[in-house]
Amino acid sequence: MCEENDIVFMTIFGSFVREDYKEDSDIDIAILYNDEKI
Repeated sequence: MCEENDIVFMTIFGSFVREDYKEDSDIDIAILYNDEKI
């Protein structure tokens, strides 16, 4: 998936990773793309 979309780095952070999320919590995702393609 990452190679197909020129993603260099992808991570999940926040309450989901800390395992203190609730039913209405969102999932925080950070994505770094290969800037040569943008």
